[in-house]
Amino acid sequence: MSEALQPLIQSRLSQVDTSDLLHRLGYAPDNQRALERLMLTVESDDYGLRQSRFDFRYSGADFLRALCRQLDIAPEPVEAEIRRVQDSLREETMAYRPFIWIDTHFRRASQPLFALAACESQRHIGLDWRLAAKAPWEEQLRQVRARIARHWQETQGELGIWGQVQEYWYFYAEGQAVRLKPTGELIESHQGSVPSRASLSL
Repeated sequence: MSEALQPLIQSRLSQVDTSDLLHRLGYAPDNQRALERLMLTVESDDYGLRQSRFDFRYSGADFLRALCRQLDIAPEPVEAEIRRVQDSLREETMAYRPFIWIDTHFRRASQPLFALAACESQRHIGLDWRLAAKAPWEEQLRQVRARIARHWQETQGELGIWGQVQEYWYFYAEGQAVRLKPTGELIESHQGSVPSRASLSL
């Protein structure tokens, strides 16, 4: 979030009548959706650009531009913030999504495949993309170990149909992982995909 633009927008907005501002933006003064969009733009750290919004008047970026024009804010900092947010969103889109896969050494016996497929998400813990993309390795391990400890505390090491948790695999890049004990102790590195995944095709 810009340290200059966001507070400036909020300050200028506090000095105008919201209904009049919406009217100048081309909306009915009592348009609730337009008001919600205005609040999202003002309060969110990405100015609402993360969400795909189009109301036949403005795209997300154009709404921010129009708002700032009405608030007499120069276009230069506005364009700089739009570029910053869009660059960040592109980086997020392209980034690998790290995750923890929970290994119970499961071997299927008589369990129905549809039941296993329905429970597959129990073996997967999604992590913030910025962990693998930006954090140093030791910080990645620290956060992964903390998440493992929390998961073990929440489940007591029991994963329902899958059985007792034996290991946690942290995938930090495509086909790249490290295996950890429930205590957080490193076991070894792993190259390749998740060993097994239950799926159901219709």
